[in-house]
Amino acid sequence: MAGLAFVLAFAVACGDDNGGTPGKEAGAKEAGAEAGTGAEAGAEAGVAKDQCLNAADGAKLDTEAKRDDVASKAGSCGLNCLGNPDNNCAKDCVVKDTGLSDGCSQCYADTIACATKNCLTECVGGTSSPACVSCRMTNCDPAFLACSGLSSGSSEAGPSEAGPTEAGPAEAGAEAGAGG
Repeated sequence: MAGLAFVLAFAVACGDDNGGTPGKEAGAKEAGAEAGTGAEAGAEAGVAKDQCLNAADGAKLDTEAKRDDVASKAGSCGLNCLGNPDNNCAKDCVVKDTGLSDGCSQCYADTIACATKNCLTECVGGTSSPACVSCRMTNCDPAFLACSGLSSGSSEAGPSEAGPTEAGPAEAGAEAGAGG
C-alpha cells in the first residue's frame, strides 16, 4: 500500500521531459468521462477539446514553476481521491486547489484515472522509469493533449508542466495514478 501511495503521490509531478505549445490535437474522452487509451480516445466523437486554452487557465500555467505546482496539486488530489466512488472527486479537488477551470481540471482528472487504470504496474518501480513514462505517453497523453489543447513535442513536458506554451500529459497521470 505504501508503494502505491508513493506512485500516486508523484505520478502527476513526474514524467518525460517534453515541453510544448498549444495545439489542437483530436482525441480525448468527453469531459467528465474516464480517459481511455490514446487510440480509444482519438476515436471518440463529441470530445471536449482545448479546455486549458483560455486566459484564466493560461495565467495559471504560463511558467514551469506554475505548471509544476499544478501537477503536484493534481497528483495529491488523485491520491486523496483514490478509491472514492465520486467520479468528480479529483476534478473538484484540482479546481479547488489550483483554481483551474472545470474543463481544464477535468483533463487532469481524466489523465489521473487513465494512468491508474493503464499504467499502475509499469509505474510501481518509479514514476520516472522508462516503462512508466512510455505507458503514460502511449495510453494517456493523446487524450490529455486533445482535452487540454496543449501539445507535446521534443522540448515539451507533461501535465506537471502543461501550460499554454508547454504541455505533456505523462506528468499528471503519473503522480495520482501511475506514471510520471
